[in-house]
Amino acid sequence: KVAESFSCVGSWKLASPQLWWPYLMSETPGHMYQLKITIISLKYGIDEYELPVGLREVTWGASSFMINHKPFYFRGFGRHEDSNIRGKGLDLPLFARDYNLIKWIGANSYRTSHYPYG
Repeated sequence: KVAESFSCVGSWKLASPQLWWPYLMSETPGHMYQLKITIISLKYGIDEYELPVGLREVTWGASSFMINHKPFYFRGFGRHEDSNIRGKGLDLPLFARDYNLIKWIGANSYRTSHYPYG
């Protein structure tokens, strides 16, 4: 036997959720809940998985993009995957530096240019 599959269903209800907002759109941006999933099996024991989750509503039309019912304007850059120092590929220190520069200048988004990481 290679694999076995079972189905599970669950729900999560919050009376007054704190919504996730992009940087510079709220005084409390990026609120994240910690979602914890626990699987209990008599045969295999307990398995737990934790994941940070942000709650938001995203809608768009022909001329608008809305986050949590407020208009969102994309201010950002095209980011290349290569650097003149280390060449092509994922470079975590360079990625952190670029992220800090993008945040410092007040941008709220970026698009990967050319060939994004695979």
